[in-house]
Amino acid sequence: MTQYCDYVLNFELPRKYIVDPHRGRKLKGFPTSCELRMVTPDSVNSLNTVSGTAVTVSITDILHEGEHSTVYLGTLIDAEGHPIEVALKFGDTKRQVEAEAAMYNSLRSVQGIAIPRLYGILAGSLKSGAYWAEPEMTCLVLERFGDTLPDDVRFCYMSLPDRACILDKLLKTHQAGVRHCEFKEEYVLQKVNDDGSHDYRIIHWLDTIPHNCGCQFDFLKHTDVQVECTEDLKCLSMDAQSRHFHYWASDILIMMGGSVIVMKSSVTDMPTQDIIDTIGEPLLGIGFDELDFTRTQAERDMCISFYRMVQKRLSKNGNDISEVQRLKSYLVYQAHKKWHLQ
Repeated sequence: MTQYCDYVLNFELPRKYIVDPHRGRKLKGFPTSCELRMVTPDSVNSLNTVSGTAVTVSITDILHEGEHSTVYLGTLIDAEGHPIEVALKFGDTKRQVEAEAAMYNSLRSVQGIAIPRLYGILAGSLKSGAYWAEPEMTCLVLERFGDTLPDDVRFCYMSLPDRACILDKLLKTHQAGVRHCEFKEEYVLQKVNDDGSHDYRIIHWLDTIPHNCGCQFDFLKHTDVQVECTEDLKCLSMDAQSRHFHYWASDILIMMGGSVIVMKSSVTDMPTQDIIDTIGEPLLGIGFDELDFTRTQAERDMCISFYRMVQKRLSKNGNDISEVQRLKSYLVYQAHKKWHLQ
């Protein structure tokens, strides 16, 4: 072991990654003894490791593999013998890694609250013959927090408490002086709490701008029912995001991903927008015109019929959404059947 080794990475990846050209394969010592040194430790967040001894990190999975970065799941043992999971994010260049670390440092006040904790930057040599743009590879050492949202999840279809929680996290980063310029579902991590609720963290802090946010709205205060937007949020970005999230009550009901929009005054016995978003789209499967991306009158009628059945069930069972979710396919079938009998 070299004199300036702080961490040793042991890659114990599943067999499916044996031939995968992930970034870690280029490290000197791969797969079982990749020696890295801590370049810029974070003075606030500490992993509580044994002082003066190189820390062994077992790399057991790839959390993300992208065009410009690879994120590995690692486990180390702290000074008290407890296992700690970390996320190691390798970037293409040292400049890229340091730039994102700088953003994490500027958001120091919301680390562990709205974004993951940063523990520092590691650097390691390349193995002989490995092609790379720089003589070393660098990575962020981050807190492991939950998992990315499933690919089919959209903010506007999440439950109102979850939407409020994510907007609250985003607002905290605004209030810390940074605006995320690529904020979208794939850059949000979700963790299930012991009580079944969810907590969130925002990641990928590469494309950002300084931000002076005047918004002081409490999104977490309104999680039972949607409210009208009656005040100026004093931040155009938060205003746009809250509308994108379908956070506010409206005079219209939006269904089928925006393909069916009706005035509340024109339909009766319908659930609220929040319920519609939580239940999600019914898979009606007919009448979709691929040329102009509009829904036929038949599909519109079936969609409204479906959500009326949803509201009827909710009224009977005391607003138990879980039961309606379980019966969703049956209610879609009934909406089809009702339309065909007309």
